[in-house]
Parts: sequence; C-alpha cells; structure tokens
Amino acid sequence: FGHGCKSGQEYEYEKLYPLGDENLWPNLVSNHFKKDLINKSKPGFSNSGVVRELIKSLCDIGKDDIVIIGKTDSFRFEVPSEYGMDSVIAEHDENFTDKDKALIYYIKYIQVPFHESLQKELDESIDSIQKILTQMGVLNFTWNYHHGIDSNYFISIDPIERIWDDTNRKINDPHFSWKGHKQFSDIIQNTIYSLKNGNR
Repeated sequence: FGHGCKSGQEYEYEKLYPLGDENLWPNLVSNHFKKDLINKSKPGFSNSGVVRELIKSLCDIGKDDIVIIGKTDSFRFEVPSEYGMDSVIAEHDENFTDKDKALIYYIKYIQVPFHESLQKELDESIDSIQKILTQMGVLNFTWNYHHGIDSNYFISIDPIERIWDDTNRKINDPHFSWKGHKQFSDIIQNTIYSLKNGNR
C-alpha cells in the first residue's frame, strides 16, 4: 500500500484535485463490505515491515475480518532509528554523512546481492501467518504488482489510471488517480467475492 493509499496523507494530487479520502481504494473496499478499516500501510514500507505489522496485529484479528496483504519489491529495507524503524532511500549527494556511506555500502554489498535470500525468508514468514489466519477462519490473501514475487495474486496495474494520466503529466506521479483507486477497488472486491465462493 503506502503513498496515496492511506487517509490523511495530503499529497499534492489530493490537495489540487480534492475528492475525499473515502475514495481511496482501501476505504472503498471497506465501505462496500460494510467493515471497519484498519489500514497499516506506510509509504515506502518494506516486506520486513509488513511481516512485523502482521505479527503485531494477529491478536486483534477476528474470524469475521478480511486481511489483505500487499507485498512490495524485495529491494526495500529498514534501519532502526530513535523514532522506530525507518525506510531507506539512498540519495546521491556530495555531502554524505557517515550513516549515508554505511547504508550505501550495505545496499551495494549486502542488500542487492542477497535480497532474494531475505525475500525467501519473508515469504515463508508471511505464508505461515496466512496459515494461522486461515485456521482462525479469517479470509485473507496476498497481492503484488511486481513479477517474480511470491503471492496469491499478481495484479497488473498497467490498465489502471495513474495520477500522471489524470493530470496530463502536470503531476509526475505513477500512483493511482481517483479513477484508478475505483478501478483497483473493483479488482480487490472481485477477488474477495471469489475467495468467499471458495476459489483461490
């Protein structure tokens, strides 16, 4: 999830083309099924963060809930800071701090060469959490839009309208437009109905 998919973020598109957070796809889905929305998404979230939030949330999930798990690409990761866990974005800047340099070396020599090993461990963790949820009678599924990432559903977002489409590139942002949120919410709703009918 992340950027543009959570209420109260007030991104440029939402400020210039206000339609209301109720038109974000998670809100549309929860309203359609008349369920309260608990949106754990964060901008730039890594799969490690997804696993951590799932584990912390397990005790709050009931059998009548629907759990939708969005996976992201395996190159994202986090580092601890005084404020908790921070998503890493390596910037090209001449004024690198020692921390910046350490992160760049980590990305170059550890994260990039061995990201698939980490992803395998995270996939197995998410699979185990899904099995627990299924045993609890909770409808759940994983989805992603990256080829090569293990999940229940690959969802192509190519046909979905983006912000740059809606604004004729006035805002150069690849995330969903308001129309795109509606299109994606329809896909998620159909996926849920399919699961309710016993199809996976």
